[in-house]
Amino acid sequence: MDNPPTYAEIHGEEDPRTKVLLLMEHLPPDQWQTAVRLLDALAQPAAAGNGTTGRH
Repeated sequence: MDNPPTYAEIHGEEDPRTKVLLLMEHLPPDQWQTAVRLLDALAQPAAAGNGTTGRH
């Protein structure tokens, strides 16, 4: 094999990270930064006092 295995081949098509990578591959490059900012915002811990109980 000339190419290393893809993330999907290693972790499976149903892995959530695989799905994110596949979505990113289909986004136009001018939208990549927006997608990264959205994912980064989701990855941040919940702010205290905002009425949330944190992630599940």
